[in-house]
Amino acid sequence: MKKLLALVLALIIVTASFTGCFGAKDDQTSDDTVLDTTVESESADDSAQNDGAGFTTDIELIESKPTAETNDVAIEDIHTAIKELFGENYLPSMPLDTEYLEMTYGVKPEWIESYVAEIPMISFHVDTLIAIKAADGQADNVESALNDYRTYVVENSLQYPANVPKVNASRVYRAGDYVFFLMLGVVGDEYMDDENGAYNVAVENNEKVVSKIEELLIK
Repeated sequence: MKKLLALVLALIIVTASFTGCFGAKDDQTSDDTVLDTTVESESADDSAQNDGAGFTTDIELIESKPTAETNDVAIEDIHTAIKELFGENYLPSMPLDTEYLEMTYGVKPEWIESYVAEIPMISFHVDTLIAIKAADGQADNVESALNDYRTYVVENSLQYPANVPKVNASRVYRAGDYVFFLMLGVVGDEYMDDENGAYNVAVENNEKVVSKIEELLIK
């Protein structure tokens, strides 16, 4: 009986030893995984530079018109026109409240007369529309905040590789007291292995939006 008990105790000790070894291996694997992820993330950051650095395009950007006289158009009407422009390829569907706008984009509620802001429900997509009619005298603040956000998201945020060209192609456009952050439109699967081609398509998508905005706003 004593021999049997000793044998059982020995087996328990051996089993515990192996469990400890495997546990240490799992911990090491977990550490390695974190390290690998960090390296990949740094590489993604390196590839995302402000103003589309690393990408080339022949598309001429429509310049902002901060001093332009504009028609008094409801933000909701501009939103509807942009949605109609893209049809089923308009991906943002989750409206953002003013608390989120301030926390994420730095736009304070007192700077806003009216707005529409939407992002997609699915986190893989980065499509974003922020359309703001600024309160009197606050358009400069809104524009500055959205430009600061764009700089951050291009230079520092981690993105799926497929979204890097679209993020780089994002832009802030202003007409008078109306200020927009644009990152819209689908880039086809045919550009999966063509980052520069994807960037050009994304730039063109946003320029179509700007053209539609000017059609509605500029006198």
